[in-house]
Amino acid sequence: MSFFKGLRRVGQSTTQLKVKQATDSNESYGATGTLMNELSVLTYSEKSANEIYEVIRKRLMNGSSRLKNSHDSVVQVLKTLTLIEYLLYNGSEEFVLWMRRHLAYIEALKDYHCSNDKDKSKVKQIKSLSEDISKNLKEDDFLEKRRLDIIMFRSSISTPGRKSTDNSHLNNRQPASVPLDEDILPEFKSVLQTRSLDLQRRKSTKYSTDRVRYLATLAEEDDGP
Repeated sequence: MSFFKGLRRVGQSTTQLKVKQATDSNESYGATGTLMNELSVLTYSEKSANEIYEVIRKRLMNGSSRLKNSHDSVVQVLKTLTLIEYLLYNGSEEFVLWMRRHLAYIEALKDYHCSNDKDKSKVKQIKSLSEDISKNLKEDDFLEKRRLDIIMFRSSISTPGRKSTDNSHLNNRQPASVPLDEDILPEFKSVLQTRSLDLQRRKSTKYSTDRVRYLATLAEEDDGP
């Protein structure tokens, strides 16, 4: 790490550094599922969520400026959109509401351009992700369905007698407005991870879908290395 980069890190919170790590300009690797899951848990804390918003907003603002569409900026924007999509599905309802208030940033990226020919494939991905995220933010029922599907999929992974690739249970899921009534609340497995989790059985009463989602992501965080 250079001296000047070290200086820029002074005064930044751990949460901010994690978001910057997940959305940096290093194209050799993307954010890990573990890191993104960690950030999804942090969206349930108002203080941490505000720090996440600050970094994401700056990344999106830079992406909206055509004067800054360098190769590094293209990579950062693509990683930022990838993180946003993950948090929309796995983060708090407050994160979803914040993104809806800042939908203009996403809309601007639908017409993203870059003069560097070698970044054409990344620019195409940016436009595609922007379209998907915009659709999710505009259609409440569609996004809630996706968020609930992820909860149900995670739950199904630990269901005896069902293969992890079997998603037939999604056809009979409960409506989004009905709280889940679970006799057993397992620790959930991240869709993006392939590692196995030890299951812990807990008795529970009715949980809101947001509460279940929080417990799911928190369980993954506690089970991390």
